Amino acid sequence: MAQEFNNVDYPQIRYFIGDDSKFVSDSLGIIGGLTNSSGTISWEFGELLGIRASCCESGYIGTTEFIIHGDYDGKVYKQEHGTSFNNEDIVSIYATPYLDFGETEQRKTLRKINTFIRAEGPLEMLLSMTYDWGDGAVSTPATYSQASAGAPTRYGGRNIDYNAANVLYGGSSKPIMTSDIQGSGFSAQATFVTVGQTEPFSIQGIVFEFTVAGRR
Repeated sequence: MAQEFNNVDYPQIRYFIGDDSKFVSDSLGIIGGLTNSSGTISWEFGELLGIRASCCESGYIGTTEFIIHGDYDGKVYKQEHGTSFNNEDIVSIYATPYLDFGETEQRKTLRKINTFIRAEGPLEMLLSMTYDWGDGAVSTPATYSQASAGAPTRYGGRNIDYNAANVLYGGSSKPIMTSDIQGSGFSAQATFVTVGQTEPFSIQGIVFEFTVAGRR
């Protein structure tokens, strides 16, 4: 197992679990970071997949942070660089908890989900819905697809030559992804999945539109 701490301003920790008996694609890890949500500082955690680290390190060279790890194949890899894991697609999954919208005994019919996205480039996500805390007897709709053109350009940096050849410009045609969805239940869970080599993105918020039905 290898561990790594980085980013002084926003502390983050990563644990990489596994050894050379596992394939790289099966190697697991845990990532945790401090967040400031609504004035409350707390830890958030997620799972990592596809990094088989025998050792790792992070630090600054000048003002640039470098995060590296060594694999059991004898090579050193640089993290947070590029849009792939050693030319392999990256799989990302985010699932909300089961949401009862304040009432566990009242059925809700879901109509629409608005997903607020901050994407640094073109993005396509798959969305699936499950109901009633994963009850296998409750039917679920087919998977939906959502797309975004990327993030808006902000002119906020210092000492940047905005006329340079390597400065690219873009705009977001859909900072909010809207999907008409189907299904009903006493609780609902949304799961977002991406597979590919896309630019970084984050989900900033989710808004559900629904109507209430009868009680049980």
